[in-house]
Amino acid sequence: MLASGMNTPTTLVQVRPRDHNCYRQLPIFGRFLDDFVPWAFGRGYTIHTVYLQLDAVRHLAAWFGEKADDPSRS
Repeated sequence: MLASGMNTPTTLVQVRPRDHNCYRQLPIFGRFLDDFVPWAFGRGYTIHTVYLQLDAVRHLAAWFGEKADDPSRS
């Protein structure tokens, strides 16, 4: 699905075709990403920005995982 009048991908699969399943499996955030991508495009974010936001979510999920594994780390 493309945004009306735009050639911009609007789904997680279109933005991250090889990695979309990995993103969907992220703890905490994965279940929201299929809704987040079209929401972000609908508010005018570019594909590059959405790509970077997805990458940031991946890093944040990993950080939370590290904190859960070792709560003494600050």
